Amino acid sequence: MSAKNSNREKYPSVAQMIDKVRESFPDAKVTAIRHLEPREWAERMHQLRTARKETDAKIRVGAPLASLSPKTMAERADQL
Repeated sequence: MSAKNSNREKYPSVAQMIDKVRESFPDAKVTAIRHLEPREWAERMHQLRTARKETDAKIRVGAPLASLSPKTMAERADQL
């Protein structure tokens, strides 16, 4: 039995997550998995939430896309 198959059996939840990632990124490779201390985990989650809020704020600028006509959407796409 290869080390790869052994790890898949030992860590089925990790294998499942990697399989899900590979659906979108077929060449993805696991380079390292490590344990995060609770403080590190909380800090990373805070950074993720902050980044999402900033991204959401940028997306909300201007009129909502649903309220734009197809012609206006095309014009705005041409400006990008």
